[in-house]
This record gives sequence, C-alpha cells and structure tokens, in this order.
Amino acid sequence: MIGNSVLMELIANGTLWYYQSYNYKAAVEEFKLNNKNSYPTQHIPSEYIGINLKQKHKVMRIGKLRTMTFDPDGMVQKMYIGRSFKFTRRFFPEQVGVDVKPIINIHADKYGLIKAGLAVDESTLKL
Repeated sequence: MIGNSVLMELIANGTLWYYQSYNYKAAVEEFKLNNKNSYPTQHIPSEYIGINLKQKHKVMRIGKLRTMTFDPDGMVQKMYIGRSFKFTRRFFPEQVGVDVKPIINIHADKYGLIKAGLAVDESTLKL
C-alpha cells in the first residue's frame, strides 16, 4: 500500500494509472453462448456475467484519474480511474499498488515504488 502523502504527490503530478479490467464484449458473447434464450436483450448488466468470465477475459488498461473523494480528515477515500469519464472504475487507497499501479519513469522514482512492485515503469509499456 502507498501512503497518503505519496499518493497525493502522484495525483498532483497527473500520473497515468495501470489497472486490471475485462473485455466486456468478449465476456458478453461467451455469456450469450452459454445461456441461450435466457437474455433476449442486447445489453446484459455486468453483475450477471460472473467473476469466472471476467477473469477469463481480463485485460490491463491505462487511464487517468477522473474523480476522487475525500473523507473529513482530508484522506483519499475513493478514486475513479479510466480512459474517459464514461468508463471509469472505482478504486480505494488500499488497492493502489495491488489492483491499480501508477505509471512513472524509473529515473523519477524517488520513493522506490517500482523496485517494491507498487508501480510500473513507463518504458516497459506502450503508451
């Protein structure tokens, strides 16, 4: 887990984030094949798809911090990260470094986050 002060510095610098998501279209197609005539509509809510299909079709995505909320003490409570405002995912500060990782330059890593496995080096990704 990354501390609140380091997290706030990453947010202030406009860091991109690397997070795990899933391919919704591929999961829906497989869901429709497995459950014929159960759902005649085009849109199937993501909560019906199930964790197994989400894990099977997982992808890593890159997004920006779109919105965040604070608790009364000024600590980060929730972060909404995604490619656009329409497609965001909610993350909690405890998930930073585990489910969602900041993308930083290895030369600018003054806290040693990349060596600790809490961040991703930008030179290893195709941005």
